[in-house]
Amino acid sequence: MITARTDLEAARARLSTLKTQRPAQKLRLYLVEGEILTEHEKYTEALQVYSEALVEVPDNADLLYVRAMDDGARSQVDIGT
Repeated sequence: MITARTDLEAARARLSTLKTQRPAQKLRLYLVEGEILTEHEKYTEALQVYSEALVEVPDNADLLYVRAMDDGARSQVDIGT
């Protein structure tokens, strides 16, 4: 598990590089980045990643699903449930 803030930043930088180097795997890399952010309760950033991915892969069911789930998780944190 990525624990330190610098580890999180390094992981995101590496994923960004991989998105450029391996365009065929870009969708999976977006999903991984969003999952990492969600695990660290960075829901707003995860939603931004998923929204960015949807620009490149519109109407992707997996992206729409995880974005909706993260939005729900963020809402629960916001209201304290």
